[in-house]
Order: sequence, then structure tokens, then C-alpha cells
Amino acid sequence: MLRRFWQWLKNFFSTVFGSSSPAPETVTGTATSTLSDTDYEFLYMQLLEGVAHGWQADRIDRFFIQLGDRGQTRPWLDWLDRFGDRLTANKTPQPQLTARMMLLSQHIEQIPKRREIGRKSAAIAQNVQKSTQKQYPIWEYDGPDSPTTTPPQTISLEELLNRLQSDEQWAQSIAQQLGLDANSNPETIVQAFIQNMQREIQRRQNEQ
Repeated sequence: MLRRFWQWLKNFFSTVFGSSSPAPETVTGTATSTLSDTDYEFLYMQLLEGVAHGWQADRIDRFFIQLGDRGQTRPWLDWLDRFGDRLTANKTPQPQLTARMMLLSQHIEQIPKRREIGRKSAAIAQNVQKSTQKQYPIWEYDGPDSPTTTPPQTISLEELLNRLQSDEQWAQSIAQQLGLDANSNPETIVQAFIQNMQREIQRRQNEQ
């Protein structure tokens, strides 16, 4: 059974990631099997990795289609509830994970039958950000367009992404501060910011 499951995973990811390999074979006896929480988390992380590398709505939809019965929305929402509870209770900052969950939410909004998965992902990301914000402010912006008499602005990753998408001049300024090309897209800027944040979190932890 285990060998069949991993063969199915191999075939599944070959198809989703655009391999030239033949279409996956039907795995007898596992097509309607229930996924464990570990299985869901493994697949979800693969989905987020794909989104981080440019997957758009059609590619995301294909991901769930390839799962067959295991791609049904209701079981995924039930698992996300459990996953969200665990993340929030952990109290550990997850800047990269939450940013990817927000990106997933934006892209999957274009797929009506998958939309609730994105919305729940966004809600979980926001809860995790709020639960860890007291320990590690999401971002204190003190850029060139911030008056020196005004305290730095603390904003979430979601707010950062939204502003980058709506304010091109501001996005160019932030990109340059991060050492990126001024015309970098918002997702690239967010990823660079996350990397900087992770280094800052590591520095703070080392000082404790």
C-alpha cells in the first residue's frame, strides 16, 4: 500500500509540475482513500511552493484536479481548520509561510469551486500574524516618504502586498531599499522582504 501511494505521488507531481512523462496511471485501491493530516500538510506545502514559483489559477486548479476525490474542498477546509489551530497555538513567527498563504488566496480567488480554500488560508495567515505580532512586529516602515516626526508604521504582509500592488512608485522605492531592480513585481519584493525578516528574527533570537 505504501509503495502504491508513493508511486501515485510521483505520478501526480510529474503531471502537476509539467513533466513530459506519460499521464499518471490509476492507482487501484487508493483512488478514494482518506488522506491523513500529514498527507494534507505535505500536499499543501507543495501547493504553496508552486505558488511561490509563479503558479497561476489554472495551475492551482490542475493541482486539485489531479488529486481526484482527495481534492474535494470540504475535507481540505476541515484540515485547514486543524492546521490553523496548530499554527496559531505555536506562537512562532511564520513570515514565509503566511506570505505564501496570502498569495495562494489571491490566485485561487479566480477559481470559484476552490475559493473557500484560499479564503480560509488567508484567515489563518492573518491569525498567525496577529498572534506573533507582539513578539515580532511584521514591519516597521520608516522609508523616505515617512515623515520624520511620525512613528514608523507597523503593517502586515497582506497590507504590504496590497500597497505594493496599488502604489507603483512606492513599490519601486521599497524594491530599491531591498537591493532589487526598481521594476520587480510585488511578489518578488515580498519574498525579498521575507528573507530580510527571517535574518532579523534570527539575529534577535541570537541576542536573547
